[in-house]
Amino acid sequence: MNHRCIIDDCGEAKCPTCPDFVNELLQNTVIRSWCSYVCIQIGTSPLEVVAVGAGAMSALGGKFFGPICKPYP
Repeated sequence: MNHRCIIDDCGEAKCPTCPDFVNELLQNTVIRSWCSYVCIQIGTSPLEVVAVGAGAMSALGGKFFGPICKPYP
């Protein structure tokens, strides 16, 4: 498959409905930040999304894991 993946969005590891102490705990012990990806087919017009994915930065050791991709739709 001839495609290119680009970063779609990134952010801190947060739970929007959780109290602040839960978010601090998550960011210090599990995941510090995340990014989502979108993969598009090269040479098509209009652009065709062929896969989506996500990756994250571990709070322990600061290691990146991912991206984990899934065909779309």
